[in-house]
Amino acid sequence: MRLWPESREFEGQGPLWRGSLSDLDGSNTRYFDNGSTLCAIVADCTGATTMQCTPEQSR
Repeated sequence: MRLWPESREFEGQGPLWRGSLSDLDGSNTRYFDNGSTLCAIVADCTGATTMQCTPEQSR
């Protein structure tokens, strides 16, 4: 997993956090920009059926 901040267009706004999740050999990389998408990627990759992905609270 890799996480990095991206600056926003207007001064004073906090960064947007982006991320990627790759296979151990790096052959398959998927990108996300929120926790719900990360949760869905992990569930898809692992076959998890009991994982509950809930929307993030509004900021």
